[in-house]
Amino acid sequence: MASFPFTAVVGQQALKTALLLAIVDPAINGVLISGSRGSAKSTLVRGLRPLIPDRPLVTLPLGATEEMVAGTLRLQQALQDGEVAFAPGLLARAHRGLLYVDEVNLLPDHLVDLLLDVAASGVNHVERDGISHRHDADFVLVGTMNPDEGELRPQLLDRFGLMAAVQERFTLDERREIVRRRVAFDSAPEAFEREYRPRDAELAAGVETAVGRLDGVAMPEAITLEIARRCADAGVDGLRADITFYRASRAHAALAGRAETSAEDLDAVEALVLGHRRDPGSRDASGTPPESNAARGGSGHPAGGSAQGTAGRSETRPVPTGPPVSMPSRPRVEPRSRPHAAFAEYSRARTPGIGRGPGFVPGAAKRDPDCRPHWFRSLCDIGNIRRRLRGESGFELRYRHPPRRALPVDIVLLDTSASTRLYRALSRAKSAVRELSRRSYIERARFAIVTFGNDRVDTILAPQRAPHDIGPLLDRIHAGGGTPLYRALHYLDSLVGKLERKHADCRIYILTDGKVRGGADHRMANLELALTTVVDIELGGFRLGRSRYVARALGANYLHISELE
Repeated sequence: MASFPFTAVVGQQALKTALLLAIVDPAINGVLISGSRGSAKSTLVRGLRPLIPDRPLVTLPLGATEEMVAGTLRLQQALQDGEVAFAPGLLARAHRGLLYVDEVNLLPDHLVDLLLDVAASGVNHVERDGISHRHDADFVLVGTMNPDEGELRPQLLDRFGLMAAVQERFTLDERREIVRRRVAFDSAPEAFEREYRPRDAELAAGVETAVGRLDGVAMPEAITLEIARRCADAGVDGLRADITFYRASRAHAALAGRAETSAEDLDAVEALVLGHRRDPGSRDASGTPPESNAARGGSGHPAGGSAQGTAGRSETRPVPTGPPVSMPSRPRVEPRSRPHAAFAEYSRARTPGIGRGPGFVPGAAKRDPDCRPHWFRSLCDIGNIRRRLRGESGFELRYRHPPRRALPVDIVLLDTSASTRLYRALSRAKSAVRELSRRSYIERARFAIVTFGNDRVDTILAPQRAPHDIGPLLDRIHAGGGTPLYRALHYLDSLVGKLERKHADCRIYILTDGKVRGGADHRMANLELALTTVVDIELGGFRLGRSRYVARALGANYLHISELE
């Protein structure tokens, strides 16, 4: 099947450079491509196939199972011969080649854990039913993602040596040429590929020459010192960025045909190496404080905001932030309904030596309706196979774990009524929300913000992966109007119900000064919310203390914001 030629893609020079550098020196440890839909991310990756004829290019589909990725047992051979044979997975096929993951930010957690383990060690270790198998899995990981669909797990993000943002703005001539080439390819793919085959072959020869020249490229002391200075100025954590910077600049010099690395090579790869590692408070190479991650476009982090719920607000006034807030430890969450609570009782009885992935439990677990038989593992069980070969009776079933629970959701209910203007209460509350968002981001939890004020309830941020920088979103929130707390709580009750039906644990934080007109304690007592923390943001010398009554009516924990700072 013909693929769109690599050299036929218009523009996207940063992406092309990053992919070629990873091919020249696989020790760079992969490339992450960030951009919106329809920006030729997948097209460029698949176009690498003619450039690396001696290396495999394996695609990991989004719906892949762990057995498909890591490998599994051959059931038929186990039943016929009584011998357990290992069937290699995608990791084995990608050895000494490229493993391509489209929409890597949507990859399930258990597959992310697997990729992290294998990428760090270069070895895939599989254990099933007491049988252990190891094989080499040294590959270049290439991932694409749309930052609007959620962020990448920080541990996996750091594993990508280079990160490139797609070019999303084109001139009129470029747009016309892109359409012309795409239509020509769709009409006659083989003829179009033959037209660009000489260019691909020339590029492939240049890459092969660069691979052979790589070890001979000199790295002057002045260049290594400049790499250290730029990484220090960027405020990166650890030394992985320094090592990647060194390798990428040397590979770039090899591609350019130079025998010595120069400042030109550093300038060419700096954004690729440091874009997703730069501390937001650091200064770039020009000495200018960088803009937000979303504005830079190379960090892969979305803007941390949502336009949802802000329609109709013609005024957007930045509110000064208060002092930093130190949040207490996360409260223990016990949702009102936990369909799979029985899992905690028998999960400790899992058969040892299962390894990664969904395990199984002994036969006693069949009493739980959510624990279904795992027929494949039951048939592959060594004990069952041996009993069958010896003609003995008895067959022990293995059972699946209950469905995985969804990521926890931190829901913030923020009071934006006119009374929060006093003593900069809303500003202090925003500092607390910013800290909650930061901790949710680190924990990979989902995050949501609902405001009640201005005589209405607005969903400022629908439940989604916690953004990296929530500051721009908080700056668009302003105070005014009345306090529809009771209406907000009923909306919250409905939202929590929907999330818990998807097996998600909810941690709720209500930041309010409690100044509700008419009082609503008796009505709030009828609500059935998950465990909630009420943070009192009332400030000043004389306090009414109404938030304490709100917490008591909801059966929630109570904290004053001054206790958090």
